[in-house]
Amino acid sequence: GYACYKNGVPDLYHLIPMFVVTWVAIGGGDLIAFTVGRRWGGAVFQTRLMKRLVSEAGRAKAEEFLIRYGNRTIFAARFLPGIRMPTYLLCGTLKVPYATFMLWDGLAMLISVPIQVYLTWRYGAVLDEALIYVAKLNRGFLVMAIIVVLVIYIRMHSGAGVPAPSPVPPPDEPPPQAKDP
Repeated sequence: GYACYKNGVPDLYHLIPMFVVTWVAIGGGDLIAFTVGRRWGGAVFQTRLMKRLVSEAGRAKAEEFLIRYGNRTIFAARFLPGIRMPTYLLCGTLKVPYATFMLWDGLAMLISVPIQVYLTWRYGAVLDEALIYVAKLNRGFLVMAIIVVLVIYIRMHSGAGVPAPSPVPPPDEPPPQAKDP
């Protein structure tokens, strides 16, 4: 949608090819996750990355949910960022039939893809402003990081970071004695 905005697509009718391309691309990504789960099964969830992203308890809950609600889970996962890919991997490990997966994921994409493409096309100007703002923030963070690094470098090399010696007498001199009144 944003690419259509940037290229001056004039109306909704001319967005239809972008709907199709986006639907195929997103569906392909979902199918890759599903196929990885189907091919390597539960071993996918034993990798270091997946152990960090999906706890054993979370996976067990998701598996129970998928078994209990079936196809509705595939449909609903499309609208839950952060849940979608682990769900599709799990669908593959549970050997959900390809046709069932593609049908329910495809139906959900018939809702989400046109909405996302349309909104990014319609509000592309707002996205442009947001990107400019983010670029300014990034420059500000870069300048602050450079200043912090320079201050640390200067302190380390100027001796300012070295603590002054404590006023403890040398060990061979006895400590001063208090006088009696």
